[in-house]
Amino acid sequence: MMRFLEIFSNGDSQSLRISQKEIPKPNDDDVLIKVEYVGVNRIDILQKKGLYNSEKEDNDVLGVEVSGTIVNMGSKAYLYNPTLKEGMKVCALLSGGGYAEYVTANSSLCFKIEENFLTMEEAACMPEALFTIWKNLIMIGDMSLGSSILIHGGSSGIGTMAIKVANLFNAKPIIVTAGNDKKCSACIGIGADYAINYKKEDFVKKVMEMTNGEGVDIVLDMVGGEYLRKNISCLKYKGKIINIAFLDGAKSEIVIPEIMKKEAIITGSYLKSSPIDEKCSIACDLRSKLWPFINKGLLKPVIDSVYDFEKVEQAHERMENSMHIGKIVLSF
Repeated sequence: MMRFLEIFSNGDSQSLRISQKEIPKPNDDDVLIKVEYVGVNRIDILQKKGLYNSEKEDNDVLGVEVSGTIVNMGSKAYLYNPTLKEGMKVCALLSGGGYAEYVTANSSLCFKIEENFLTMEEAACMPEALFTIWKNLIMIGDMSLGSSILIHGGSSGIGTMAIKVANLFNAKPIIVTAGNDKKCSACIGIGADYAINYKKEDFVKKVMEMTNGEGVDIVLDMVGGEYLRKNISCLKYKGKIINIAFLDGAKSEIVIPEIMKKEAIITGSYLKSSPIDEKCSIACDLRSKLWPFINKGLLKPVIDSVYDFEKVEQAHERMENSMHIGKIVLSF
């Protein structure tokens, strides 16, 4: 048996409680991981509240990224990822199930951890952010040398990692928005060229000033709502707006001629519901293009805080109140 965090109804709301169930068995192409740390993501909170329409095949246990030790392997797991073996420390991207002492993961979505360069706490923060950034900034955004970029939520887990990856690709300038001066200073320290406190300043006006009136090539937006209209104003000709969340609302009113005038591309993606073949392809790119930087100690996440799994509601509260800078982690 293993412990896990179960969603249960608590009157008008839903919470998490410790429960027990059988340890899962890996399928042929899976590995079984004894979990040490879990990365906390907003999708966990949405799913807990019943606000995320998960696919039928998704695990009903929260948690989409973990670090831990492989304790068992499916009969074909080695064929899909020859780097793996039992007893190896790994991190993994999941479709769910990470808030537990054991979890199965597709072997192709596992990454060997060199603990000289990445702690297990740090490793649990990598999969969701790196997959999200690679899919959206590289595959969709075509970010490259000299690409100008605006990252909303710059102090979030994805935002802080996006700043670091954008620097590896020599994007310039890297502009972020954040909700207070402390967060803005942190983003500059991480590697952003400019940070805008959106509660004090008009970010559209500041972006245009910072780019000499040209605007940016890419906007990475997790805010949604009325930001979409403002993001169009921040774009260069033929620029791209890439939506990865909608914390301020799923609807927005926009002026179509403004899109036409700039030949703007407005798109977005859900990582969790992406086809497994696409995730495996991204994993291959991450191993060859980004993991070398990780194994040289040149790419690490920013960790805000680590909570024991029994204090998961405190961790969720910290994220919901946007008190964090970087990633929040649960310890098992």
